[in-house]
Amino acid sequence: MNGDARLVPTIVFHGTADRVVNPINGDQVVQQWMEANLLASNNAYRPSFGQPNTVDNGQVPNGHAYTVSRSNDNRGDVVQEYRQVTGMDHAWSGGSVLGSFTDPRGPDATHAMWAFFTSNRTRE
Repeated sequence: MNGDARLVPTIVFHGTADRVVNPINGDQVVQQWMEANLLASNNAYRPSFGQPNTVDNGQVPNGHAYTVSRSNDNRGDVVQEYRQVTGMDHAWSGGSVLGSFTDPRGPDATHAMWAFFTSNRTRE
């Protein structure tokens, strides 16, 4: 990337019961971007997949439980956010019951992604 190297904020959702894309793939996507960001930052950003900066658990009323793991840069800004939805199969989390491959019982992925990327839009 030469002089254009920079951290790339990444958010990943994955259902723990996904039978189409193995949940290990969610782990690997997060780890891949952690490594890419480590290299892009010239080793200044040093995340640990096994020890994120924060881990929060949530529960959608009458829906799925979920875990949100976040890794921050040295300014405290979230760079990686990994949302694992307990018991969700291959679906868009929080999607409409009328859609295909959607699960309205999951946390709202659209809202979470909007919040994540708008909070990271000033990163350059």
